[in-house]
Amino acid sequence: MRIPIIIVALILHSNLIFCQNELIGELNKVIIPITTISPDSNFTDLEKLIPLLKDKQIIGLGEATHGTHEFFVYKHRLTKFLASNLNFKTFIIEADFAGSQTMNEYVLYGKGDSHDGLLKMGIGVWMTDEFVEMVEWMRAYNSTRKNEDKIKFYGCDMQYPQIAAKKVKEYLAKNQKLNLLTEGGLDWFINSSYRKKNSKADKKMVEQSLAELNHLFESASDTNNREFQFIKHCKRELEQMLEYKSNNRLRDKFMAENTEWIYNFENKDKAILWAHNMHIANSPIRLTASGYNLKNEFGEKYYSFGFSFFSGNLRAFSTESQKYETYKIPPVSIEMSADKIFNQSSASNFILDLKSASTNDKINDFLNTELYTHCIGAYYYPENKKNRNYCFAKLNSIYDGIIFFRSTNPSVRSN
Repeated sequence: MRIPIIIVALILHSNLIFCQNELIGELNKVIIPITTISPDSNFTDLEKLIPLLKDKQIIGLGEATHGTHEFFVYKHRLTKFLASNLNFKTFIIEADFAGSQTMNEYVLYGKGDSHDGLLKMGIGVWMTDEFVEMVEWMRAYNSTRKNEDKIKFYGCDMQYPQIAAKKVKEYLAKNQKLNLLTEGGLDWFINSSYRKKNSKADKKMVEQSLAELNHLFESASDTNNREFQFIKHCKRELEQMLEYKSNNRLRDKFMAENTEWIYNFENKDKAILWAHNMHIANSPIRLTASGYNLKNEFGEKYYSFGFSFFSGNLRAFSTESQKYETYKIPPVSIEMSADKIFNQSSASNFILDLKSASTNDKINDFLNTELYTHCIGAYYYPENKKNRNYCFAKLNSIYDGIIFFRSTNPSVRSN
């Protein structure tokens, strides 16, 4: 006698629900509930992270969107915790390498203001009240510390060469090493209208200028001087930008290169890397991630936190209106979704360390199954296409830890 198909389907569905309930029960045993997102609260709820993170040298703090209030505020809380309790002294963000020095001058010495610092960073998604509040905390924190204990602020991106070129030009002029060839090439980087032309003559001139710059820097005598080393890396940003211009898949490679350079430049002080999930991931998500390069270089000394959520609202740039808009993100409906599983946990918001959780066979199977998770950048696509708003991967392969929020709100645009 044949069993009707509908009965078979019901049996399979019941088994799936049972297995899922069993998985959720096991997850509830190992998650670390988030009791507050406030940066101003004490850190008793984060004490369980100390043995997990105390030996790490670089910690990546991701985000499943570039416009979520809870992600920004909680990353502020984690940054404060890591600086205050685990001696992390270098802050690195997905922003222009040379341009971010304006913000560094502000948080270290109070020069200028946070608004100018944000503009020079070159990335609009950071222009939020939440980020400004973190920067102001950083400034206040540094004001009570000795120079060697202050938090330094860096960017690791290389898409906007104007400030790097200006710094190189000023340095050469100060040291009487600026000539017509180097000046012409540097002015090409500074003036965006030149770069848009991108003529063969311009390309040849820029190549010759960079060759001359390399000769000048390689033949310099005072190579141990910190100013020289920094300006030399500004010159490197120009080279990176040119390569990126011809192949935009190189961005993450250069972000990792810059992160490692900053880490070494700052005497290997422990560092925090603040960027999108796709950048801090241990293995490629759509593109080869910076975290992939850092994991290969630092091994277990690099730890990545991926952020995820179930539903809520976010702030993202609209290609139609050409401005930031607020979007409502519906609850996840995709069956093969880690976010949908996490939503059923006993804690609305939580932290999960994947390595320790993987000692449980049921959780290990879950973490080694390819699943969808939210992955939204500066833009949001309301049609909710899987390939635009989600990534599809094994969580164990892309992150060391997960930070989950059941419901989220949009970040607030800074005036």
